[in-house]
This record gives sequence, C-alpha cells and structure tokens, in this order.
Amino acid sequence: MGGVYTALTTSDADAVLFLSCDMPFVSSALMKALISRLRPRMKALFIKENGRVGFPFLLRQTALPVVERQLARGQFSLQKLARVLRAQTICLPPGQTHELFNINTPADWEMARERWLSGQGRKAGDVCCAQPLS
Repeated sequence: MGGVYTALTTSDADAVLFLSCDMPFVSSALMKALISRLRPRMKALFIKENGRVGFPFLLRQTALPVVERQLARGQFSLQKLARVLRAQTICLPPGQTHELFNINTPADWEMARERWLSGQGRKAGDVCCAQPLS
C-alpha cells in the first residue's frame, strides 16, 4: 500500500497502472484492455481471479484520499482497498489466466522458465467482462 501511495502522490497522471514485478506473463494486450475499460467515473479497476482482486490494477488520482485513510488505519490489503473504492473488476477468460502466474518460490521460477521457453508465456487473449466488485 505504501507503493500505491507513493505512486499516486508522485505521478501527474490521471490514473496509474500498477503491475507486480513477480508476474512476468502480463501482456501488453491485458494492460491495454485494462486502460481501455477505465471509465471517467471509476476510481479503480482491478483484475479478479478466483474471487480475489489483485495485480494488475488501475487507480485514479481521486483514490488518493482513500489510500491515505487505509494507510492511517493500518489497512494494507488490496482486497479492502478495492471494496472501499467500490472498484470495478475484470475477469479473465480461462485461456488467459496464465498471465497472472506469480513467482514466489524456486519451483515457481522453474515453472515460469519452462512456460517461457515453450512459448506459453507469450500468448495474449481477450479480456472479458468489467463488473462492480461485490
């Protein structure tokens, strides 16, 4: 959450796209789809996978006061931030969920390496629905 705060306070952009450094398969097509689905009145747009929101996500500058309040309360969860912001979500179709693969362990690293070498990590698909976070 500290990084979210820093990005919003140091950027002049209307909205900031947040990516995770341990998710190497997020495609430019997915990033473009997120950006194209952010509507003027939306404060936040998150990817939703297995019932949880996470990276990548977009926040508008107008979300900064909410981020500040969450930090002051010691609430560092992206799940809670998304709920408080009444964020919209995007669900990925099954054929595109590989883009959200997260590397946390040496075994994950090996799996990612194998996917990359086999070409599985370089496929882009279509993003489906945008919907309110419940």
